Amino acid sequence: MNSSLPLAAVALFDSELLFTIASVFGWAVFGIVLCVVALKVFDRLTPGKLEEHVFKDGNTAAAIVYAAALIASAIIIASAMH
Repeated sequence: MNSSLPLAAVALFDSELLFTIASVFGWAVFGIVLCVVALKVFDRLTPGKLEEHVFKDGNTAAAIVYAAALIASAIIIASAMH
């Protein structure tokens, strides 16, 4: 080990740290994909096109329902991943 480098600088690019960063990034992407899939399934199960009501028509009530479905699915997915 090189004594001129501080200990923190040597351990900064450890392979375990890079693996941890890659793991966190992978799980985050996986969680986002699952949330998007859950919203699409929720949109299919509800009558009408909820996504169209929110983004095209600007319906506030539909946006609240859409947000509640997103939060609920995110809580379930985060609990399952934890």
